[in-house]
Amino acid sequence: MKKSVVVLLVLFALALPAYAEDYNWLANPTMPLQGVYGPTLKYTMTSDTAVSVQTAYAAGTWTRVSDGTTYVPIGVLITCETNAGRFSLGSATATVDGVGHVLATGNSVRIIGMGAVAGMKITNSTAGSNAVFQITPEYQK
Repeated sequence: MKKSVVVLLVLFALALPAYAEDYNWLANPTMPLQGVYGPTLKYTMTSDTAVSVQTAYAAGTWTRVSDGTTYVPIGVLITCETNAGRFSLGSATATVDGVGHVLATGNSVRIIGMGAVAGMKITNSTAGSNAVFQITPEYQK
């Protein structure tokens, strides 16, 4: 009996760090950096029509040039500041009160992958309640 308890305790002790590492990664709101971040820009929805993240970031430079190479974002961090918003990925277009994932006020989402970023669209979550987003592109190092 003592031997089996000791074996179980050893197995538990070996498994705990791996579980804790996974758990901490999922719970960590800072999310590990994969590249370098571009400047953060604020975008306020002006209608209930979805726009691409690239269009929303039009006030800034969407691409990054480093050592003569032009990079497009490999990721994007979006925070919803005022009024809930929605976002969609791929060929789907976010719609008010319909298609897309709700991004509640004060929450952030980080999307990784050039294809996902290129196909990302944002809009208001509720008709007439213009969402305000902070958008930060992430580029390859």
